[in-house]
Amino acid sequence: MKKVLVLGCSHAEVPVVRALQSREVFVGVAGSDSNGPAFLLANTAHFADYSDHREIRQIVESKEYDTVIAGCNDFAAFTRAHLGDLFVGQEFDTVEQTEVIHHKDRFRTLCVEYSIPSPRAQVVDGKSPIYDQVGDLAWPLIVKPTDLTGGKGMSVCTTHSELDLAVHEALGTSRRDSVVVEEFVDGQLRSACYWLTDGRPRLLVHADEFMFRNPYLVSAALSPSLASSENLNALTKTISSLCRIVGLSDGLLHVQYIANGDAFAILEVCRRPPGDLYIQLPTALMDRSISDLIVDHALGIRPQLPSGDIRTQPTLRLCLMTSRNGQIESWGLSQQFHGYVSEMTPLRSMRTEVSNYMVEKLGIAFASSPDRQELVGFALNPMLALDIRYAD
Repeated sequence: MKKVLVLGCSHAEVPVVRALQSREVFVGVAGSDSNGPAFLLANTAHFADYSDHREIRQIVESKEYDTVIAGCNDFAAFTRAHLGDLFVGQEFDTVEQTEVIHHKDRFRTLCVEYSIPSPRAQVVDGKSPIYDQVGDLAWPLIVKPTDLTGGKGMSVCTTHSELDLAVHEALGTSRRDSVVVEEFVDGQLRSACYWLTDGRPRLLVHADEFMFRNPYLVSAALSPSLASSENLNALTKTISSLCRIVGLSDGLLHVQYIANGDAFAILEVCRRPPGDLYIQLPTALMDRSISDLIVDHALGIRPQLPSGDIRTQPTLRLCLMTSRNGQIESWGLSQQFHGYVSEMTPLRSMRTEVSNYMVEKLGIAFASSPDRQELVGFALNPMLALDIRYAD
């Protein structure tokens, strides 16, 4: 029996763990959250910091794992890259390739060098006047730590004082000593998930993305997106060029971008699964999930990919979030939303307290409807999907 170690123990890694178990694989999970849901499903749990590649290397070698799968975090992707020498004959991006893709400063530099559409940006630090470093960038500006995702440390700035404060706050949340300051690009936020085979990207999922109260945290993804076939073909052509330039290995590639008419600007690219169960959205394969492809690849099976267009009923991945803090007596799906739901994963108990409504999620639901606009309503206001009672 093969032994596979998954880096990450949250709800986001659960689909991959389940897909592994369906193949009768011995599954280990590494993470530092003792309450991680993926731990409950694994054959064995390793309480470890999966961003520490030296610690994970010791686990892999001592427990004789056959391969490692990166969970839904950039730091997991970096650790997997560092361990590439342990798995001869398996395809892993190198540490250099992983840095180019996942570190926002290096990715923006790559985009400029090869004319890949992306927001104009500058890399800044706290060692010299920040205003002097942003050059002729057009306001408003958005500040991003170079090594974090999920909206952590991000701010939109319209004044010099806001910019100075945002840069120093971002530096305080990052593990690196620089941040990216880029022009704010207006338009529809979208995502696309590809599978690379011999450097050629095949589109699996594309979605329109929505935010609720937090402008930096995606709370809903509605697939398929409203992107035209021409827009998607142009995006795929750009991703193909990116793969060739960096020399990426086979596997998953996820991209977030802003679309405005026929134009688009790539915001981020990653080589690990996107979070919050995005990988459960229907794929172009129809009968195969993204988790299945990840597991195929890890086990040395070459995935068979589709050649046609993505044709699925509109499906919404919705993070159930509240509009304020408070003690909750009970919560559940609203009667209005319940009829659309195919799957719901609770992340909090029915009686719970929300102390940071900008980031905390009660659960994640999947809903489908032939009427796309009905789902858009829930995406724009997740409170419509909830039946909630506060103690106060």
